[in-house]
Amino acid sequence: MADSLSKVCRLINAVGVFEGTTKLHKVAYVAQVLGYPILEHFEWYTHGPYSPSLALKLNQLIAAGLVKRTQTKTGKYTTHRYALTAAGREFMDLVGGGTEFDDRLKKLVTELHQKRRGRDMELIDSILYWEGQGLTRQEAVDTVVSIKPKFAGRRAEIEQALEDMRVLEEHYSASNGDRSPAGAS
Repeated sequence: MADSLSKVCRLINAVGVFEGTTKLHKVAYVAQVLGYPILEHFEWYTHGPYSPSLALKLNQLIAAGLVKRTQTKTGKYTTHRYALTAAGREFMDLVGGGTEFDDRLKKLVTELHQKRRGRDMELIDSILYWEGQGLTRQEAVDTVVSIKPKFAGRRAEIEQALEDMRVLEEHYSASNGDRSPAGAS
């Protein structure tokens, strides 16, 4: 249990202050799909994959004083921000890690959190979710467009998401750290 709580801490710590509960679920899901050992159960929800177990762990970390949650209200939306406390950093260090996995995971989390809009992440993780349910990539795209009409007729946006997915798979897959660079012997 401590190891799985530590992994949630690592996701947050990767960017210092993690902005957005929904985005945290999206980033965790993409990391899991790319082969990182984030072992949460995800189910379909309004904005894509959602993990009740991740939500529970996040609340446990907050209750234990390992993660601090702040919120900002902008219009009708409330944004939650998560940051490790000093006790949270000690906990994360005590449980262990600090391997190459953490460096690769940090790069992935930073890429997804800081360089991808929530809408882009919603499209990417929704397509990945339906692929994970056994659909081909094209069937997954068709399903997402059917379920989420806001993406219907947005061919350029869908093509960009598919290109982003290709880049993520190519550059950030957990197994890429085990591969030798091209041409190396």
